[in-house]
Amino acid sequence: MRVLCASILRPAARSGVTTYYKMLSDNFFRDSTINFVLVTGWDVLKVWKWLAGLIRRIGYLVSFGNSQRQAAAEAAKYRLLLYFAFSKYRRNSFDLVHAQDIISAVAARKYFGKKMPVILSCHFNESPVTEEMILFGHLPEKWDAVAGKYRKWFSVPDCFHFVSEYAFQKSQFLIPPQRALWIIPNGVTFGEFPEKEMVSYQIGDRPFVIINVGYLDERKNQQALLELAKDLVLLGFCHFKIILVGEGPQMNQIRLRAADLGVEQYVSFTGWAGPDKIFELLSQTDIYVHTALNDNCPYAVLEAISQGVPVLGFGVGGLPEILDSKWLFTVNDCQAIAAFILKNMQDFRVIAEAQFKKAMIRFSIDKQLEDTRTMYRDLINPAGYLSGNVSSSALSSVS
Repeated sequence: MRVLCASILRPAARSGVTTYYKMLSDNFFRDSTINFVLVTGWDVLKVWKWLAGLIRRIGYLVSFGNSQRQAAAEAAKYRLLLYFAFSKYRRNSFDLVHAQDIISAVAARKYFGKKMPVILSCHFNESPVTEEMILFGHLPEKWDAVAGKYRKWFSVPDCFHFVSEYAFQKSQFLIPPQRALWIIPNGVTFGEFPEKEMVSYQIGDRPFVIINVGYLDERKNQQALLELAKDLVLLGFCHFKIILVGEGPQMNQIRLRAADLGVEQYVSFTGWAGPDKIFELLSQTDIYVHTALNDNCPYAVLEAISQGVPVLGFGVGGLPEILDSKWLFTVNDCQAIAAFILKNMQDFRVIAEAQFKKAMIRFSIDKQLEDTRTMYRDLINPAGYLSGNVSSSALSSVS
């Protein structure tokens, strides 16, 4: 089976999307039944990058501040880059295209034609329409026009893959009938439940460690951890440390807010960290608190659970698909999280093991890979073309 995986994001980009497609590439490279080729819009000669960049700049110049034209210029740039990247291959070189974004799907259909099956992986944290509205600052009255564009684009893929039920719910209003639909969550490696020291109230010299991994921005909402620090101190618990792993536009704001709340001594920043460093930090962590306002199927949460770290978070996005409701809280209710931590500190190992046992059933990398192979086989087998694992009757007409 010959699979072309396409993305507008270069592998060095720090994103759950690149984590996903690099995982597929690394694992399918060792699978003799799948010839998996990764192509991004950056796998082209410098002259084509220059040309695509020039087209984008011209598009912005003639947009006269019109945000929809600017969005069109961005899309044109990436579609052109991908077209050049695809041109290195004959049109019959592959059995299917696995696109990681809608622009890659549209570009693949344009180059390879209608006979080439195209899968779109939906990694959305919101509906794609909402994401574009926010990214380009479109006025609210432009919603229908933007939605119309995405409905046209969504008519291209033959198959839709969602990394969570939440991602499906957010984009289902764009999906036309007669498409194969699959929900295949992200997966990580689960071994034996890790043996590690768990902190109690009698902690001696080591502080209680709370960790959060992610891009430091408004959506990831790490400022909530500062409120958690304040609430823990108000409850009389001061021997703790909060570690923020990542970088992003809100780093300075988080530092300033920590100083305003008087909790800067409890908060440390590592900056960006690679997988090895993250796993090292998790081995020294007592609890992971996920503060994102919407995440589809966060790798950071799954990796924490796989390392025996108990996880708490807000009951939004795809997190309720990973954690039971007893470990989820109302958004920004940090007082409740602080109270839970102090009340249940002696039980964190039990909590961690329960989360581990539940997650390893649905979120193991082995299950993800096997389900992905099944999706591929289904798409190129005419007899099972529209099966999927989500009923088409689940599609809603509500936008």
